[in-house]
Amino acid sequence: LLPNVGHANWIGNADYPMWRIYTHTIHSLNQATYSDSKLKSNVLSLSSANSLSLILQLQAYSYDYNEAAFPNTPDELMPRVLAASTNKMGFMAEEIKEVLPAVVEYDTAKDLYSINYQMIIPLLVEAIKAQQAQIDALQAIIDK
Repeated sequence: LLPNVGHANWIGNADYPMWRIYTHTIHSLNQATYSDSKLKSNVLSLSSANSLSLILQLQAYSYDYNEAAFPNTPDELMPRVLAASTNKMGFMAEEIKEVLPAVVEYDTAKDLYSINYQMIIPLLVEAIKAQQAQIDALQAIIDK
């Protein structure tokens, strides 16, 4: 199994990839992460206000993957792979590591950064709570 960027992998070897597998279709089906409190220590609540501040520092982008994302792809398949790798949305890992270094990993062998998007979700929840508190406070002023 030859891993590649964008949840696409080849079965085969570096010289002869035989089949392409798009693992995002597998991961999207009933994926769960253990989150039981029995498995955790050093638990601290996230600050809603701080979470909002962090989220406001993030820049989201739309993008297409380029050929560098698929180094083991045979030339004859590249147009098809690139066509299926367009209209993506996300962040630039190099930017995110400045704000949220815990969600960014660096692969020294490939000289590439990756983002654990799942770790951003708790910050989004707390940021929404902070915004809702602001909305509620403003609504109370309006209702007076």
